[in-house]
Amino acid sequence: MPWLGILEELDRNPEYLFKLNWRELEELIAGAYKREGWPEVILTPRSGDGGRDVIATRPGFGAVRIYDQVKRYSPGRHVTAEEVRAVLGVLYRDQNVSKAIVTTTARFAPGVERESEAFMPYRVGLKDGPALAAWLAGLRAQST
Repeated sequence: MPWLGILEELDRNPEYLFKLNWRELEELIAGAYKREGWPEVILTPRSGDGGRDVIATRPGFGAVRIYDQVKRYSPGRHVTAEEVRAVLGVLYRDQNVSKAIVTTTARFAPGVERESEAFMPYRVGLKDGPALAAWLAGLRAQST
């Protein structure tokens, strides 16, 4: 299904996000970065991605590189603090990265935002299911 078709289906049925498999969700997120205007977007291999699912880069003077770790979870499951800390580890390992984002279809466990405050919003971003849906809806509105 084409990218805009997926967004139209999400408008009709927000639960459709949970029907996408993990790879389709990663592809959707990569497409969202492209729609947002990132000139270089890489969807990493299915395995051995080193904690990076999507890499978005704006090259040149003042270059920006973002790693996005995508978590396709069911509505009741939460992204844990340990999973967010793992993303911080990837940030410190790869010094040429401006920011890491954890994007999930679900929610973050209680306290994750508070624990991560020292790094947000400049080094770590947390995008839960509602924020993801809003981001995609905004990009769809720009496309029509």
